[in-house]
Amino acid sequence: MINLVTSQDERPTLPVILGMLMGLGGIVLIFSEHLAEFADSRYLLGIFICFFSNFCWALGSVVTKRRNMNSNPFLNAGLQMFFGGVFLIPLSLLFDDYSKIQWTSGTVYSLVYLIFIGSAVAYACYQYAIKKLPMTIVSLYAYINPLVAILLGWLILDERFNRSIAIGMLITIAGIYVVNRGYQVRSVGKAQLSTTGK
Repeated sequence: MINLVTSQDERPTLPVILGMLMGLGGIVLIFSEHLAEFADSRYLLGIFICFFSNFCWALGSVVTKRRNMNSNPFLNAGLQMFFGGVFLIPLSLLFDDYSKIQWTSGTVYSLVYLIFIGSAVAYACYQYAIKKLPMTIVSLYAYINPLVAILLGWLILDERFNRSIAIGMLITIAGIYVVNRGYQVRSVGKAQLSTTGK
C-alpha cells in the first residue's frame, strides 16, 4: 500500500494486487479459528501494536530501499543487529527473569540458530533483497514465514495440520505465484516498450 502512494517505478499492477489479496486470504484461512479473538477487547491494544509495528517495519523498509541503494546490505544488517543488541540487552537484564530459563542443549542450539541463522543471516538476506527486488516481492516473506512455521511445527512438534490449513497454504502459494508473475509480465512489457522506443 505504501508503494501505491510513494513509488511510481514499483507501483503494483492489478495482478500484483490480486496476488497479494489471494495470499492474505490464504493466511486468513489458515488462522481462521482464531479470527474471533479480534473481537476480544482484551487483545485490542496488542492487535493495534502489532499492526502499527508492521506498518513501521514496512515504512522503514521502503525508506531503506530509497536511501541506501549504494550501501552494503550486509554491513547495514550487521550495524542494525549490533546496535539493536546494545540497546535491548540492558532492557532484557532489567525486565526478564533469567532464573526460569532451563539451559538444556536444545535451548543453546535453538539460541545459536536464532542468533546466526534466524537473525544475522536472515536479516542480511532481507537487506540484500530490498536492494535488488521490488518491495512488494520482498514483502512476501510475511506470507512465506507462517507457511514454513506451520510445516516445521507439523514435522517436528507434531502440531495440527488439517484440510483447512492445507487449502489456505495452497491459496497463499498461488497468491505468491501471481505476484511474481505480475512483476515478470510488467518487466517484459517495460523491456518491449524501451526496445520499441529506441
